[in-house]
Amino acid sequence: MDRVADPCHDMGLDGATWSVEQLDGEKYRFIQYWSPQDGPVREFGEFALGLTGWHFGEIY
Repeated sequence: MDRVADPCHDMGLDGATWSVEQLDGEKYRFIQYWSPQDGPVREFGEFALGLTGWHFGEIY
């Protein structure tokens, strides 16, 4: 399996690390972002959290 790692961007003192793993055939990808405000990682994370049926306050 190939592994591609993306660094955690712009880490701060208050927030959250968002981690996403992907497996596509033999290719493995792991990415991390620090409290993404927009973009595909944020959209996917909000979608996945929505599937839980839980209700959240502020999401970092």
